[in-house]
Amino acid sequence: MALPSDEAEPMNRLAWFLGERHALLRSQLRKIRAAMNNGLRCSVDLADASAEEISANCQFATSARDLGLLEEFQYVRHPRRVLHLVCNRDPAALNFFSGGWLERYLEAVSYTH
Repeated sequence: MALPSDEAEPMNRLAWFLGERHALLRSQLRKIRAAMNNGLRCSVDLADASAEEISANCQFATSARDLGLLEEFQYVRHPRRVLHLVCNRDPAALNFFSGGWLERYLEAVSYTH
């Protein structure tokens, strides 16, 4: 699971992260896409998630927020592990979450093989 290059732009690195951990992030991605269509807020229930899944979801949310794709997020550990997200309706965010990430990921994969 090699990252493209250190010089790759941050959106490409985030797409790579999402593609390589898609099974762990599938629920969050689905919730984000729904929230972008039906409102801006959503929550991802991580009560039954593994430590690896929680870590991947929090890392992804942090990076997405840092890039302006999410306006904010909060991980609440107690009483139930939940990740609360506020989506950004910016066209770049909409494009990334609606499939732009996959195009970036596939392009990166083609460079590594």
